[in-house]
Amino acid sequence: MASIPWFTVVSVFLLLMTGPLNTMLTKVVFEITSVGYYGELKKFHKPWFTTLQMFLGMAPAILVHFCQVFIQTHRRLSEQRRALLEKPGSVTQANSLPFWKAALYVAFPACLDMTGTTVSYVGLLYNSASVFTMMRGSIIVFSALLSIVFLHRKMNRQNWLGIVLCVVAVTLVGYANLMSHDEKSKTNSPALVVFGMVMIVLSQIIQSLQL
Repeated sequence: MASIPWFTVVSVFLLLMTGPLNTMLTKVVFEITSVGYYGELKKFHKPWFTTLQMFLGMAPAILVHFCQVFIQTHRRLSEQRRALLEKPGSVTQANSLPFWKAALYVAFPACLDMTGTTVSYVGLLYNSASVFTMMRGSIIVFSALLSIVFLHRKMNRQNWLGIVLCVVAVTLVGYANLMSHDEKSKTNSPALVVFGMVMIVLSQIIQSLQL
């Protein structure tokens, strides 16, 4: 049995840790209260600002991309020079997209991600971090349906069973979350809770489009 590379293990561990941690910290930020411009005590309900913070945090990744492109280009040029010295006519043309075209390919999924993240954070305003995390699992259903319609993929019995279980789980989470709130609740009214859950599901529809 082949051993799993340590880099893969660390990456999976960080993925499992940073996702829930980001959700919890975002919820903490939304619960922070301060005195506003007009002297009223308000919570920091600005989902667009947290989305901006997330994208600013991901922006430095473009530097890693540029470094990777530079290394690959330098390596390819070295191989081409060596091929010219050894056997003329053996140089192959590299299939690489121009930067502007690659940027256009990334722009549409990025816009979907930005919109979906902002909409999901609107739902997080009126729901707990745990409900938010569990209801985001609905992306499995929408991704599967879109792959059937547009990619013409076929689902086997195991796939359909997983989709049905996901629908049941999301429904139970939503029902339990709604039943835990009433009109006398000190947190959010049932109407706002339902609105928040609808926003979370809507965000998963938007984000499933980029898959």
